[in-house]
Amino acid sequence: MMNPNDAALSDAPENGTTQARAPARKTFWVWTGSTVAIALFIGVAWFAAHSLMAGHPSESDSTSHADESGSDVGEIPVKTQKPQTKTLVRSVELPGTIRPMAQAELYAKVPGYLKCIQRDPTAHQAGAEVLDFLTVVPGTAPWVALVKHTNGIGPAQIGWLNAPQKDIGSTVRAGELLLEIDAPELWQDVSQKEAQLQQAEAELEQANANVLTAQAQIRTTEALKIQVETDVRKSVSDFEYRKKQYERNSKVANDRLIAQEIVDEMRNQMNAAQAAWESSQAKVKAVQAELAVVSSKFTAAKADVLIKEARVRIARQDVARARILAEYSHVHAPFDGVITARSIDEGDFIQNSSSGQSRTLMTIANVDRVLVVINVPERDAPLVELGTVADLRMDARPGAVLRGYVTRIGPTLDPLTRTRRVEIELDNHDRSMLPGMYGHVDLTLQRIENAQAIPATAVYSRGGENYILEVTDGVARRRKIRIRFDDGKELEVVKLEGNKEVPLTGTEELIVSNKGEIADGQRVRTGRSTKR
Repeated sequence: MMNPNDAALSDAPENGTTQARAPARKTFWVWTGSTVAIALFIGVAWFAAHSLMAGHPSESDSTSHADESGSDVGEIPVKTQKPQTKTLVRSVELPGTIRPMAQAELYAKVPGYLKCIQRDPTAHQAGAEVLDFLTVVPGTAPWVALVKHTNGIGPAQIGWLNAPQKDIGSTVRAGELLLEIDAPELWQDVSQKEAQLQQAEAELEQANANVLTAQAQIRTTEALKIQVETDVRKSVSDFEYRKKQYERNSKVANDRLIAQEIVDEMRNQMNAAQAAWESSQAKVKAVQAELAVVSSKFTAAKADVLIKEARVRIARQDVARARILAEYSHVHAPFDGVITARSIDEGDFIQNSSSGQSRTLMTIANVDRVLVVINVPERDAPLVELGTVADLRMDARPGAVLRGYVTRIGPTLDPLTRTRRVEIELDNHDRSMLPGMYGHVDLTLQRIENAQAIPATAVYSRGGENYILEVTDGVARRRKIRIRFDDGKELEVVKLEGNKEVPLTGTEELIVSNKGEIADGQRVRTGRSTKR
């Protein structure tokens, strides 16, 4: 049996060995990890060196190759592509909205109760052919249509059919009466103005008669003037004769060859002739004064005619204005179209448009022709021209393509959206396109036949200018260009040589890769690009 002290002595070295092995095991794992890391590093380095040597020829191989094909030192491998002759088409697809060719919202100009809505002679019962249509007449039956029933049952019969009101979907013609507002005070004003016109016309007629009367008085007075002037000449002649006779006989009487009584008689006759002469002269003056008065009356009569004519014109204008205001109670269709909205009924009180409380009576739209409205972005806006081809596709008509042409172009861009308004006018007699429909418009902006197309990768920009790199005898040459066509994938360009534009011939080798590494005059090694 072992002594416990001996067991303790025998265990002591063993425990000491265990405690000493722990640091040794830790050191072993550190060295092992370091060795593995170094081995991995050496392997990666060897693989990289091997790959580099495999990708590049050795010095002897380079020398041998240089001896065979010339020196390639400094050459950059690039891919090139030649221009292709083809038709280039640039188009853009834009959303479009279909709108009516014309649309008008009808409002009332005058207030009043809605008296009636026009009846629609075309909206009749099935199997009834409209022969005639009667409008409403005071004291007669309401709106009716004379129809011929052709329903195939028995002989055709002629009868009366109540025509329905004009409503949504009803066809209207330009100038057709649609609504009548009851406005009696306006028509009374028309009657009053017409009576005033009649009065003014009567006064004008009287003024014209006064002119004629004054003219007659002038002619009468002028005739009287001629007569009294003749009497004056006669009186002068008679006076001169009596005077000479008296003077001759007076000398004879002094010689007592004639009785004094005879001489006295001759003197009396001479004095009477002188008095008659003076009287005729006074009559001439009186007639002249009367002629002046009559002439002034004639002038006044003519002036009165002018005044009366002006009053007649004013009265006629008053009548016309009153009729215009009264006619506002009749609402007419502004153009051919259909009713798309109606918001009133007979008996409603209608406010006028200036009251601020008016409402739309009806909405009329011309849908026989429609407009497709699109907004072209700023980048494409300069390319749109009148007559540009536009193909319309609508979700409501799958597979259908409607071709149209640009009809109108906005002269400016919307400052908010930076787009240009473009309109395409289309025929719509079948009314298959409804205003408000949504569609897609394929707008052909450019079409170039026999263009020399190059890929977009062949063009780069520097300092605000566009360039291409052309390979000539193994050397890259930078060419300044101007872009004629660009759809984002292919371009047509012309080279700029001074102020001259030189088109591409199709034989140019254009670099399409590594353009950022290549300077003008750089030697390159070409390889044809497979992209087309």
